[in-house]
Amino acid sequence: MGAFCSSPERIHRVYTELEGVQVAVSDIRLYTDFELQKMFEELPEFRKVKAGRYKYTKDRDLKTLAFHMLCQLLNTTPLSFKVNQHGKPSLVEEDLAHSSFTHFSLSTSGTKAMVAVSHTAPVGADIEQVRAVEDGVIECACSDQEMDALAAVEDSVQRRRAFFELWTSKEAYSKALGTGLSPDIRGIPSDRALTLLEDGYCLAVAVAG
Repeated sequence: MGAFCSSPERIHRVYTELEGVQVAVSDIRLYTDFELQKMFEELPEFRKVKAGRYKYTKDRDLKTLAFHMLCQLLNTTPLSFKVNQHGKPSLVEEDLAHSSFTHFSLSTSGTKAMVAVSHTAPVGADIEQVRAVEDGVIECACSDQEMDALAAVEDSVQRRRAFFELWTSKEAYSKALGTGLSPDIRGIPSDRALTLLEDGYCLAVAVAG
């Protein structure tokens, strides 16, 4: 579906071909422990409780940073989320009145957080650190056609990147639909999202429809 590129800022905007969609990416390594702790302390209570449940500080910091980025894009601080039957969060009516964006999606991996917002259609975002995965995971996630395409990539590093392009595309699109990854992950189309390989990560963003 095309590509998109990013600009080099601490919270940098990622420019896409999708109308009405804005995307931002950041890295917890760009922030001091003091800054991350301050962000956590300033979270609204419902997010502080959720972030505080994580066992590892890095995971808490990532979720905290993602919410901080969301507030930056929305230009408001949501006081609560409503969640559909599949767990997709959305803004409540009171917060919709203070932002020009009506849809959002959050994702974290490694040391990076990604946020997408949209005022035109439900949006899904996914970021994954490119890494080695077991063959069984690939077989469970990819259709026969996708497996054949991966097998045709001779270089193992390029094959790994190609797999994560497929995976993030599937997850971003399913998040846009609000369904989450279904048991039949193989059947989720992998051509409905824009993807970007950057700094050892794969990013994908998609809209419903």
